[in-house]
Amino acid sequence: MFSFSVPGDVEDAPEWELYGALFREFQPLIPDGRGRLSRPLDAERQLSAAGFTGIGETATDQRLPVPDADTFWDWGLSHGSRACFDALPAHARTELEARVRAELSAMDPIVFAAGARLWRGTSAT
Repeated sequence: MFSFSVPGDVEDAPEWELYGALFREFQPLIPDGRGRLSRPLDAERQLSAAGFTGIGETATDQRLPVPDADTFWDWGLSHGSRACFDALPAHARTELEARVRAELSAMDPIVFAAGARLWRGTSAT
């Protein structure tokens, strides 16, 4: 059996729509081939092409309390946002961080909604 997870959507988390919108807004400033987010993945096709059968998928989400904007920002940069952030021009990095921190400071409490899609397949070999 082989299994892996990829980030997924979260149901009923409107407070995080702006966060995603901010990264989509700044993404055109990133040079091609660097720091892109949301690369499409056809997991079922890839598992099938690798000879796996019994392919299945499960979606899950969780809500994680975050004590403050600094903790969230540091955590976000260690979980996939760093490449995107670092690829931005300096002025855009400053603006993006300020806007994310402003949005976070308006939340009370800060509860991060994270989703994942869990994939599995089996192989006879």
